[in-house]
Amino acid sequence: MKKYLRFIIALFISASSFTALQAHALPSYSLTYLEYGDYCEVAGYSGELKGALTVPATVKIGGKTLPVTSVGAFAFANCDTVTELILPDSVITIYGSAFSCCTELASVSFPKNLQSIGDDAFLGCAKLMKITVPESTANIGKRAFAQCESLMTVQIKGAVTIGEGAFAGCTGLTGISLPGSLRTIGNFAFSGCTAIKYIKIPDGSLFIGSNAFLDCSALETVILPDSISSLGDCLFLGCGSIKSICYKGSESKWNRLSSGMTGLSDGIRVTTDYSGTIPGDCNGDESLDNKDIVVLFRYVSGKASAYDLDVYDFNLDKEIDNKDVVALFRYVST
Repeated sequence: MKKYLRFIIALFISASSFTALQAHALPSYSLTYLEYGDYCEVAGYSGELKGALTVPATVKIGGKTLPVTSVGAFAFANCDTVTELILPDSVITIYGSAFSCCTELASVSFPKNLQSIGDDAFLGCAKLMKITVPESTANIGKRAFAQCESLMTVQIKGAVTIGEGAFAGCTGLTGISLPGSLRTIGNFAFSGCTAIKYIKIPDGSLFIGSNAFLDCSALETVILPDSISSLGDCLFLGCGSIKSICYKGSESKWNRLSSGMTGLSDGIRVTTDYSGTIPGDCNGDESLDNKDIVVLFRYVSGKASAYDLDVYDFNLDKEIDNKDVVALFRYVST
């Protein structure tokens, strides 16, 4: 009887241990690396990679502990089972096509020291919904996030250059924040972003390439800084919803910049010597929301005064009435 009890207890302990091992199972994949003297690069993986991918900050190679400073070209391209990417702060470069066509990738945590995102790095990551690019980043490569159809919000805290077609075809993109460090927006950078309605180019930006906003069919308001020295052709071609372009420089400079530009229809209102107001921004906080609807409604109802009548004329019919309230409500609600 005692032997039987000992057998049952031993079996129970073994089963418990197995369960614990299962609960803390090691990854079923291993990363491969390329050594470059005193640092290394993630070159790829072997095994079955599913779910979250966490890249370590350091790795032991040949008895040495080396920092992982980059993710190599095509390292995880076409891996359709990774859903989350966590990179250590030691990584400063993501090379071309490193995560291209990772069709299930939905979340990316970029390292705070990241300097460069290569061409096609996240091309076709169709489930990626939100990204925040850190201040340290200088370059976003060509087509880096192109065809990320679920991408809705982009916050770029630092970048000097946004490459050609970097966000092309991001049809779900509704909000983008650009940094003061930005100098160049490449050709076709935001082409085909059919959901974005408003974009503000920060002061200090110099060049916007041809077709940068091609076929942004929902785009209604654009704010451009006086610092712009070159605007590419067909910049707003296919942007049939544009109501106004607010330019912070003089009328003469705007005429020079836009001379011969294809795609600017006569129905677009261009405001020069821009003071910081946006059509519909009735409370002057440089955003359009329910607060502006309340202010506009109070003005139309005769309960408040207006600080800038052009701002209140949201539907651009040269009258300020309930039609503007309704138009602004519909804009904010969509």
